[in-house]
Amino acid sequence: PGMRFSKINQHWRPYTAICDFCNVKYKVISKMETFDEDRGSILDMLGLERELDRMHVLGGDQTRELTNQYFKNITEEVKSELLDLYKDDFALFNYDMDTYL
Repeated sequence: PGMRFSKINQHWRPYTAICDFCNVKYKVISKMETFDEDRGSILDMLGLERELDRMHVLGGDQTRELTNQYFKNITEEVKSELLDLYKDDFALFNYDMDTYL
């Protein structure tokens, strides 16, 4: 990663550029798309009681629709550059690039 991402605001850098997967032995890596299921599994692993309600939750279809709206308004060149920038994240988290083309 290094210099390639150094000029990008840290909040927009690809996750693979800011998280050191090779040096940390994670027990769990969760995604927002599967957070409820992942959270239940993590609580089970820790022997904790599952909570029933989460407040202020957005995501799923609503996020997908909003993302598709944004991607309709950018050029093919910018789409290609964005997908290239985040290609390792797409691979790591099993996202489908075709969704954004």
